[in-house]
Amino acid sequence: MATQQEDIRVVKHYLGKIDYQSRTQGVSDENISEDRVITIEELYDYIFEIIGFSKEYSKGKLCFTLEHIKKIDNHLALMINILDKSKATTVLKNQNTKERTEITPNISKGQGYEYSCHILIDLTPNKNKNYNVLIEQVNKISQQIINLFINKVLFQIAKTNEVRFSCSPRYQDKNLKHIKYKPVITLNSKPCDDFLNDIRHGTISNVTLIKEKHIDISIPDSHQIIRPKDFKMSIDTSIITQDSIGYLKSVCGYIMESEDYNFDKIKISYKKRGTKVASNTATLLVDGFVAESMDNLVTKKYILQNFENQLKDSYNEINTEIVKKMITEKEA
Repeated sequence: MATQQEDIRVVKHYLGKIDYQSRTQGVSDENISEDRVITIEELYDYIFEIIGFSKEYSKGKLCFTLEHIKKIDNHLALMINILDKSKATTVLKNQNTKERTEITPNISKGQGYEYSCHILIDLTPNKNKNYNVLIEQVNKISQQIINLFINKVLFQIAKTNEVRFSCSPRYQDKNLKHIKYKPVITLNSKPCDDFLNDIRHGTISNVTLIKEKHIDISIPDSHQIIRPKDFKMSIDTSIITQDSIGYLKSVCGYIMESEDYNFDKIKISYKKRGTKVASNTATLLVDGFVAESMDNLVTKKYILQNFENQLKDSYNEINTEIVKKMITEKEA
């Protein structure tokens, strides 16, 4: 049973920077004497050599595997396959009869649902030595755990190529002749200019908390009912003087913990600074605003669609059509 959409993929845009970290116990990174950091293009051959490398997470419920790698149009494309061995119950509903059927997968030991995650990295960094990194989103898999696995791949490269990834210490020490080190990549969000900056630097004209309510209310001594669509609470925005993002996040955090104000969504109306156009409006889930640490709001996203072929959850090799659409969206 497919869990990814058959005709759409969501991709997030990050900026990745490569640095070195010491593998020698008690030795700081500052003592690494290599001034020139390895490039993504130079890492290609090393990554290729360890295709098939895997690592388990979440107490063995998730298994990440480096499945495939190739160069496409001055980009490094790699594909990670993720095996989900958890036995979550799926609910199947009949729209006509309203009947629900619970389906628990009969998964044998070592089996699970597999998903592919395509990652695209520029071979050429920008002037700040950051690489554009695009990561295909996979249900229930966070960017942080993908970043962990990528760095685990780099660590494995350093372990299997210790001569290449070792050096003499920068500072003389008679007890220290060589330092083992590893490359690591740090991912930071590529900001989404259209939303967060408008809220942060513009004017917030209205904030409304919304609770969806679908329980019918019977009118006493009558056969009539009241069917609410939602309940709303408007917030006085005149008190928001600075750090509007922090304020809104605090409001959502309080709502999530409150027993008296159980709202589902937050609706924000805002006007861009220096414009005379009418306010824009964004409606967000309260728990998403807090739980995702602003990742979905801050990070630039692309929607890939109009594929020639129906998409699958996983592949043996990189889906070139997905990767080329990633390149097109990034360069648009």
